[in-house]
Amino acid sequence: MPRAPAEGTRRSYRCSPGRGQSASLRVRPARMRPRRWERQRRGARARVPTAARRTKADSVTAMADSARVTLTACVETTPSGAAAFLGIGSDGLFYWVKAPNNPQGARSLVPERIVTNIGLAISAPVRPIVLLEIPEGLDFVYAPGHRLRPGIAHGSLDVGQSKVLDDWSGVSGRDNNRTRIAYISALWDLCLGNDPQWLAEFADDAALWSFDHGFWFAGEVDWSAESMAQVGLRPWTAPNVELASRDALNAAAAAVEGLTLADFQAICDDVPGSWGASQIELSAVAASLYARVPGVVERLRAAAESSVFT
Repeated sequence: MPRAPAEGTRRSYRCSPGRGQSASLRVRPARMRPRRWERQRRGARARVPTAARRTKADSVTAMADSARVTLTACVETTPSGAAAFLGIGSDGLFYWVKAPNNPQGARSLVPERIVTNIGLAISAPVRPIVLLEIPEGLDFVYAPGHRLRPGIAHGSLDVGQSKVLDDWSGVSGRDNNRTRIAYISALWDLCLGNDPQWLAEFADDAALWSFDHGFWFAGEVDWSAESMAQVGLRPWTAPNVELASRDALNAAAAAVEGLTLADFQAICDDVPGSWGASQIELSAVAASLYARVPGVVERLRAAAESSVFT
């Protein structure tokens, strides 16, 4: 199980790029950069077994019962727009943390949690998440003018050494990525993705992960149920969906088709009230997302028909 690094240990961590940075700067900055793809972060890593990360949750509604983890230490800051920082939970694992008083505001955490839990429900490659309790007395300035306050933060399990991509075409043929692209494309269309960026994991042959969903819901940090309703049923096709596997696109379509309004409502109900979205608003989000299901399914199956990849 991952532990806090010993004092003086130099370790390399991924850092989320700030909004507006050029693509050439989107390799996650680190104190020690890997010299080649196969180099792994030193020390224990929070790895998720392949079978676990690709298995659909037994019940979507069980997500609401997930236990909270307490933030016990803060390790490294980043220059990202939300000032995400690497922290250690009371379970001993490393998480990328977005605090509720981050520069983009607490509402940016709402799509983070909803999109990720929908991704888990359809077996999309998203990082496991937790609600991280920030305790009294944990004093840490994670960005200029932003100090930790007690409350509930969003935590995304660290993937280790990785590279941020805004175009997955160069790695689409590696590590079952054509299947991963199919499920990410389903999640993108369903949840109105924005700011395309993916993690390619060094230690797993550039396996793609969807992450950093704070700008999803068809907006930036100013998303609202009303803006989502304006998009309505409009197609929201993911970039380069044609690189996905035909079989995986059909499987992703079936997974999306299996979601019910009750599933969406349970996922939306799992959002902490302190993040600034009312219950009425969350119910409207659930209804908007559920209404998109038939169109998303139809578009995924159409993409499968035209795909040249099995």
